[in-house]
Amino acid sequence: MTVQELVAAIGEQLPTSVMLVDRDLKVLAYSTQAENADECRVRAILSRACSPETRTWFRQGGYSRATKPFQLGPIPALGSGARWCMPTLSPNGEVNGYLFLAPDPGVDIDLLDPAVASRYSDSIGSELAVAEHHRSVAALSLQRLIKGHNEDWHSVAEDLRRAGAVDPDEPLLTLAVTTSSVAQYRPDIHAIGNGGYTLVVTNTSLDSARQGVALARDLTRRGGAVGIGTAIPGLSEVAGLRASARRAQLSLCVAEVDDKHAPIAEWARLGLYRLALQPEVLRDVVAADSAQRLLDHRNPDLWQTALCFLDKAGDVSATASLLQVHRQTLYYRLSRINEIAGIDLSDGDDRLALHLGLKLGRVRERLASTE
Repeated sequence: MTVQELVAAIGEQLPTSVMLVDRDLKVLAYSTQAENADECRVRAILSRACSPETRTWFRQGGYSRATKPFQLGPIPALGSGARWCMPTLSPNGEVNGYLFLAPDPGVDIDLLDPAVASRYSDSIGSELAVAEHHRSVAALSLQRLIKGHNEDWHSVAEDLRRAGAVDPDEPLLTLAVTTSSVAQYRPDIHAIGNGGYTLVVTNTSLDSARQGVALARDLTRRGGAVGIGTAIPGLSEVAGLRASARRAQLSLCVAEVDDKHAPIAEWARLGLYRLALQPEVLRDVVAADSAQRLLDHRNPDLWQTALCFLDKAGDVSATASLLQVHRQTLYYRLSRINEIAGIDLSDGDDRLALHLGLKLGRVRERLASTE
């Protein structure tokens, strides 16, 4: 039986609504529920995770350390009624999830027999352990494939099939997500930790723009930023997968440094920022010395002023208004920019080189920090 079938079986044998969560209180499975289910359960199912307030309360109360079933009383502030909590254990005895049993309206919680659920909890714990193992193996092999290691894509495809999150034979899309924003469980994604960000792989259609944005919005509901790469026909397109992952990473960096693209940046809409992934020679030509001198200067007001001035096409009034400074202050800063960067902002070539350099220089620095 699958985890979902095991959870449903508990709900069929007891007058209760059952919900299974992992150690981070992300929703994994749930049974049908009676009318007027409590607000806490409904919110958790809709968002695929218990609320931050519930997670904080659960951990601070020491409940996350429990290994045996226990009762929780009503918590009006969280919209939660009384329920049983039953930890699920892996074969080596580690807690890998929790079953919450909320009695149906009119049913006394003391009349619920947790032994009925206990008959299924060992199987659930074992299934969760196997699934976690498959996900870990798939994450490692997929990460090695993307990074260019000598990994056979056929073997990686088998790992993904066992993990069950994505179908390697269908079109795939990659997204790069700030680690903190992958806060909810998504059964339709495969997440790979990659230092300062998480790479997400999911199935999509080749016309993926709308789906990618919808998923990105879901992933950023609790904050963070997302970069969206490009769709590929399937895992067999290894070069395309690597390019998509790199594009998603760059898009995330753009979302983090340019408010115009925050919090979701799409590779398809990056414009000149795409140059940041061009060969090193081209990037060195574009990222002019003038821009680097400003970026390295101790006063960040100067490069911020230069970027704003250039974004506004040299419009002094619009720049001063946006920066909320007097025009004379702006003129002074522009003279300092000319002096420090060694350029003449009245010269078109100098303006173009500085503008591109500032745009790409900031993204390249952020990109280097995620390598």
